[in-house]
Amino acid sequence: MNLKLMGTLLVGIFIGLGTSSLVKWPEAQASNSAAGSVPVNGKKEWEFKVAGFPQDVAKSEELLNKLASERWEYVGLIKAEQGWSLVAFKRLK
Repeated sequence: MNLKLMGTLLVGIFIGLGTSSLVKWPEAQASNSAAGSVPVNGKKEWEFKVAGFPQDVAKSEELLNKLASERWEYVGLIKAEQGWSLVAFKRLK
């Protein structure tokens, strides 16, 4: 590989790594609002679950339907990696 190209590539990697640590990425936030929910001890109490979803659509749909049948509600994406995603869910206790 050309020495100038290699140097440019390394500088780009270091700049990218340096600036990525400065960026505040949004995180999944839990909400205590549920339409029609009944307060427990004067407040709504939630339990949370993190589920891993594969890239396989059929398996993901199966898992989503299972979670929905157990009253789990989508909160947000926690992390996406090659082949997998971690997703947060909540439900009233």
